[in-house]
Amino acid sequence: MKARRPLPVTRKRALIHNYVHREPRKFFREVRQEVGKVVWPTRKETMASTSMVLVLVFISAIFFWFVDSMISAGVRAILGLGA
Repeated sequence: MKARRPLPVTRKRALIHNYVHREPRKFFREVRQEVGKVVWPTRKETMASTSMVLVLVFISAIFFWFVDSMISAGVRAILGLGA
């Protein structure tokens, strides 16, 4: 059995790895600065997005239940499994 070769390390990944290990305080300070630049959604936007996702999941569940029921009924009719 052949020995597996290690995955190649990209230059960018190696630089990040070295940077984190050589200057962790500076790295985390810069991460904190970048996170501070992020525009976070408001509570109202989060609630609206969450509501929309839940409604669409519910509609999708009903649609797929209906399609599944129709396919199941068709297969039963074809195979004569229904009573």
